[in-house]
Amino acid sequence: MYMQAWYSAAWSHNTLRVFRAALTSIFKQQQAGCKEHLPASVLNLLRHWQLSDVTLAAARSAWLADRNHSCSNIANFKRKCDRMALAEYQVRTNTSGWFDTMCAH
Repeated sequence: MYMQAWYSAAWSHNTLRVFRAALTSIFKQQQAGCKEHLPASVLNLLRHWQLSDVTLAAARSAWLADRNHSCSNIANFKRKCDRMALAEYQVRTNTSGWFDTMCAH
């Protein structure tokens, strides 16, 4: 079972419930000897996510305090047309260098 999770500061309560249920299922499969054994480092991270309760206010505050590590400021624009214009500009001109960084991985 593979699962891709995008961290978001605005998950609904239902999304969080489903996510935690999926984690519980993964832990049960691992204990039952699932042939896709996950490394301890991954299991520790999943356990942390399952047990963590971060409020929307705390997540937003942390995100705002640490925006310098972002590849782009697109998310900081309120209007969709502004976000799209900046995204197009950055893709076409690659002025921020983020495209090279993303493609290098």
